[in-house]
Amino acid sequence: MQTLNAVDPATATGKARELLDFVEKRTGRIPNMVRLMVNSPAALNAYLGFAGALRDAKLPTETQELIAIAVAQANGCDYTLSAMSALGRKGRDRHRRRKTS
Repeated sequence: MQTLNAVDPATATGKARELLDFVEKRTGRIPNMVRLMVNSPAALNAYLGFAGALRDAKLPTETQELIAIAVAQANGCDYTLSAMSALGRKGRDRHRRRKTS
C-alpha cells in the first residue's frame, strides 16, 4: 500500500506553498491533514473551496459542526471526530465565558 508523506511547509514551493500560507494565515497553524493533502495542490484547493462554501452556508456554525461530528462518527474517522470535538469544546467554552461576562 502506498503512503503519503506530510509536506514540510518550510520546503514547500509554488502552489503548495501558497495554499499552506493561506491555511496558516486563516487558522494560525497547518493541520496534519492539510500537510498530507498538499501533495496534490489541486485536491487541497478543492477541499478549501468546499470548506469555504460550507462557511458561507445558511446553517448555524453549531449545526455544521454537529453534522461534521455525526459524519465523522458514521465513517469511523477518529481523526476528524477528535478534531471536531476539540473545536466544539473551544466554542462551548467561548460561549460560556460570554454568558458570564
